[in-house]
Amino acid sequence: MFQFLSHKNAAIGFDDFVLLYNAVYNYAHVFLKFWNSDGSTSSTCGNATRCVADIIMNETGLDCVYIATSAEKIKCLKLNNGQISTNLGIPKTAWDDIPLSEKCDTSKLPIAVS
Repeated sequence: MFQFLSHKNAAIGFDDFVLLYNAVYNYAHVFLKFWNSDGSTSSTCGNATRCVADIIMNETGLDCVYIATSAEKIKCLKLNNGQISTNLGIPKTAWDDIPLSEKCDTSKLPIAVS
């Protein structure tokens, strides 16, 4: 299903699919789940998190919201210029943290751009 929906010519097209849930914890405004276009799950997506934070901030009038994911609680702030800042922590760059199927130098990945 995700592969069909993510196809940009046959359906709506997307890189990440995000569902918003009521936060089950008092410290978060919303809980997010992420799926990649191939149907695999992801623990977070920075751009989607910023977009959701912007929606919540516009609806509530708040300049700071907390978003929960399966991996962490993310603090989101509206900056003076209107942009949204998210603190996703220190990036993981080790091949087995990403994860990749085999050991490699992640600074030189052979990624093809179509």
